[in-house]
Amino acid sequence: MSTSAAYFASRSYDYVIVGGGTAGLVLANRLTEDPSVHVAVLEAGQNKNDDRRVLTPAFAGQNVFNPEYDWCFMTTPQPHLDNRPVAWPRGRLLGGSSATNFLVLTYPSVRDIDNWAILGNPGWSFKDLQPFYQKFQTFHPPSACTSKFISPEYLDKGLQGTDGPLSASFAEYNSPVIKAWPETFKTLKYTITGDPMSGKALGGHISPSTIDPKTATRSHAGVAYYKPVASRPNLHLLTDVMVSKVLFSDKKDSNGDIIATGVQIISKNEEFTISASKEVLICAGTVQSSQILELSGIGAPSLLSSHNIPVLIANENVGENLQDHLLVPYQAELIPEPAFDKDANFDPSTPLVSFDALRDPEALKTALKQYETSHTGPLGHYWNCSAYIPCVDFVPESMKPKLAALIEKSLYPSNEPQPLSEGAKQQRELHRNLLLDDNEATAQFLMIPASMGVPSIATPTDRSFLTILACLTNPLSIGSIHITSPSVTDYPAIDPNYLSNPIDVEILSRHVQYLDTIMATSPLAQYVKKDGMRIPPLSPVDKNGKSGAKFADYKAAEAYTRAYCSTEFHPIGTCSMRPRDKGGVVSPELKVYGAKNLRVVDASVIPMMVRGNILSSVYAVAEKAADIIKKLWALNGLEDKLANGRLE
Repeated sequence: MSTSAAYFASRSYDYVIVGGGTAGLVLANRLTEDPSVHVAVLEAGQNKNDDRRVLTPAFAGQNVFNPEYDWCFMTTPQPHLDNRPVAWPRGRLLGGSSATNFLVLTYPSVRDIDNWAILGNPGWSFKDLQPFYQKFQTFHPPSACTSKFISPEYLDKGLQGTDGPLSASFAEYNSPVIKAWPETFKTLKYTITGDPMSGKALGGHISPSTIDPKTATRSHAGVAYYKPVASRPNLHLLTDVMVSKVLFSDKKDSNGDIIATGVQIISKNEEFTISASKEVLICAGTVQSSQILELSGIGAPSLLSSHNIPVLIANENVGENLQDHLLVPYQAELIPEPAFDKDANFDPSTPLVSFDALRDPEALKTALKQYETSHTGPLGHYWNCSAYIPCVDFVPESMKPKLAALIEKSLYPSNEPQPLSEGAKQQRELHRNLLLDDNEATAQFLMIPASMGVPSIATPTDRSFLTILACLTNPLSIGSIHITSPSVTDYPAIDPNYLSNPIDVEILSRHVQYLDTIMATSPLAQYVKKDGMRIPPLSPVDKNGKSGAKFADYKAAEAYTRAYCSTEFHPIGTCSMRPRDKGGVVSPELKVYGAKNLRVVDASVIPMMVRGNILSSVYAVAEKAADIIKKLWALNGLEDKLANGRLE
């Protein structure tokens, strides 16, 4: 139900959820399964569950940098990226970034998640969390037609989710370039080694997308978790509202912890109080969850005092440990598109080579009509070609000593600005183990059979392209997010500190060098135009002015990396789950240290980066959090009955 802020504030709720994004809506759905539990969801954006710009898969990315859908954050200038600020899109609508992302569903490795447990979080190993990766999804096997394009032999049906709210499926309309992707990595000796859902897989493959195959529409938290249960009388939604801070009781509990009682909101320039009888659940995302804690008086005393915010809980860890995946784009011109009838429906058995062909107004008109009338054709799908590989330059045993030396030098650089905490040292040691393990990926490559666009460089519209992204899987560079004022409407300072650690530069640049190898390998090579255009042009090594020059040396690749790398939209860590004395903000139960009835549930609690896209991990964390919360309050209810002699 949706209503006015004044009426909303007059009601009573058991739980108040701050943020109707990916994690927040998982909690809203699961907690209201009990009809006696009333849940309030407070969302800054709008409900766009019926918006065609959101639902149409091929429009993915169209809403980025549009303030109607996106927060449009920017980082501070990054010294190691030629002092460039980086745009940081985050979804500002019901469903959060799951409603604006590129629909990619990938999974972490066993070691990625086991590292969370090693950092001091019992109950958060891969074995513990795997059931929740299955719980959030319903997997739809590929059709016979699709199977011809995606080489689905790697899929393990026994690992897939069968009855979760979110749909996971494969595109019915593909491209011969998509078919070539896993085959190319097979040629490169990187045949996929298993189902990524197992947590043990390297190699090239086609990932499922978050698309409902019945309607060919985006499956995101808003439509998958909220819409089917929106009519529950115990589920209450308020949109277009900002939460300015968490409110606390004047009294403390027996442990000396402050007690959360609700939140203060701003709606149409008016302030209201929304009360929670059980818990306040902050699900505002990596940027804004730490911001809300700091605005509420939880954070570094020096920072809070500088903004005249009373210090309620002194915790220097709030807003720290920010990690993000970096990507480097590379576009290659493809061979000319074979002639096709722009007025005829697109047939999946004879697909386009590149979807840049849809830039033709007549072709796009036909595709739109086909999609609207039958939910078929190229607009109803997205294409997720992925590959996990280790740094190939270091795989030979003869190169291991060089890698080990680079890692040792980068783990504890001499110019470290301050002594490292024990928690930070432990995290770096775990990173070292990942980098030295041939069974772990140091990069994820992604391919889309279309031009993705590169900031500040125009892509010609008279030819077709494919785009490959080289993405760093486990960065050692750590940043921070902190408030810049005591007002929630002022954006915090986002400093990812990209490429500040030398090993990140080394590994990402070497994977950038490998881009040429991928494009020159059959069968993908047969679709890449020889001596065709490359975007960005490789000017650092192109002495003859040809745009198709290769990355001739490491220094050229490094310069290219610094000039063109950007976010992969996967920030984590600012409210890290780990022991407080080792950098933690929340406990393994996701409770904020020093507070009662206050939790954080979103990507900000993830203490250490995972490979690939983080969406699946955010859903899994939220599903596990819902179980934790429900079990705790069920136990509390049982204890109350025992204490009062009412147990039946």
